[in-house]
Amino acid sequence: SAEEKEQAKKQVQRYKEIQELVLQGDLYRLSSPFTANHFCEMIVSKDKNKAYVAIERIQATPVQCHTPVRLTGLAADKTYYIEELGVKASGKALASRGIPLPPLGEYCALTWRLYACE
Repeated sequence: SAEEKEQAKKQVQRYKEIQELVLQGDLYRLSSPFTANHFCEMIVSKDKNKAYVAIERIQATPVQCHTPVRLTGLAADKTYYIEELGVKASGKALASRGIPLPPLGEYCALTWRLYACE
């Protein structure tokens, strides 16, 4: 359908935005679906200026605790802006304190794009 074609175009454009990270970045597995109720991985550019985080909830539960996602591979001394959340935080804070995982339904996914601030 026309709607599906438009959605596919948006997905291709979104991939082109992160293609360099996928092909040349460092990949980190932040959580395993075998030990947590979510799967999370992260790709960080070699210069540590960009990152992309993908998270998927496995099963929704009635009472979901806001498990922090601790981001790995970022420069501790840089400040990062998380576009989807509108949040700025240091690489050190993102690695040690993390970001609370928002409530998600079963097999729902979300992504975060991070950029180092000047």
